[in-house]
Amino acid sequence: AAAAEAETAQVELLAVTKARDAAMAERDRLAADLEARQPASTEEAPAPQATQEAGAVPDDLPRRATPITPEEIARALASAPGLGAVGAGPRGELAALLNDQVCTLEALQAALDQVNRQTLVSLVRNLGRC
Repeated sequence: AAAAEAETAQVELLAVTKARDAAMAERDRLAADLEARQPASTEEAPAPQATQEAGAVPDDLPRRATPITPEEIARALASAPGLGAVGAGPRGELAALLNDQVCTLEALQAALDQVNRQTLVSLVRNLGRC
């Protein structure tokens, strides 16, 4: 019986290790993707067009094919690390973008000045990439 329990524990450990490795590989891939999308220069980005309404979601942001619910978004935002220090304005903008079905990375980039990698990984894990 002890040998069977030990074998079961080893199988479970192997499964958890594979899941961890896959999550870490996804985190690294997302981080590399994020860095590739960051502008190479330190120049300021051009100001948003004045014709766009305040609070309106830009049409050029990619949207999800499969919608996520406001409840899923609220749970994901509540559990995401790194958002505690974010002000109510940017956090509300992020929630609005996600509720408007904007893809996770693009919503983070549009709402926050800098994207916290841990926040990105947590939101992608809970909401999906796009």
